[in-house]
Amino acid sequence: MSEDAPRRQPARRACIAALGCVLLLALLAAGAAQQTLSAGSRSAIAQNRATFGGVSVRVIESMPGPSGAEVPAETVDIPVGDYGKVDRMVRVENAGSHPAYIRVRLDFVGETPEGEHIPLNDCITYQLAAQGWTEHDGWYYCDTALEGGERTTELITGMVVDAASARAAAPGAELKLHVVGQGVQVENNAAAAIDAEGWPEEGGER
Repeated sequence: MSEDAPRRQPARRACIAALGCVLLLALLAAGAAQQTLSAGSRSAIAQNRATFGGVSVRVIESMPGPSGAEVPAETVDIPVGDYGKVDRMVRVENAGSHPAYIRVRLDFVGETPEGEHIPLNDCITYQLAAQGWTEHDGWYYCDTALEGGERTTELITGMVVDAASARAAAPGAELKLHVVGQGVQVENNAAAAIDAEGWPEEGGER
């Protein structure tokens, strides 16, 4: 299609897929000197996928293993006082067959027993990659399109949780980091991910 040809509406033009990967950060109720930060992860595929276009994405989390090599992320208990550091690499894979643009959102929240989500983004600091990503309107856009089977470079390599502030803002709540990855096809779209159209309306499953 030439650049002068009218675009189809995003809903017909682009296949979209979203995968929400939830990184659970739970502060166990012990004394301050005995407190630990428990970090684990679980994934679920969002059900708002179109059937044409072949775009599908997968969030991949890893961490340094005993030998220093990366291994899949797993539950880890880390002793903390008021601050807790977690080594965690987050990447996204184009699991489909078509070239895709990728974007990621990170949401740190406290989830109350009643299911309320209290925003806690001011209580976490990410160790962001030095290059390869552009932040815009709360999303991180991968600077390059991915062919099928390719992965992004890491978006983050770790994070530091201000546990004292999080406890004060959301007492008794579970602390959770939601990692939401989205993809949209490159064909008949803009020249860069940050200008692309057809992204999902919602951020994926929580």
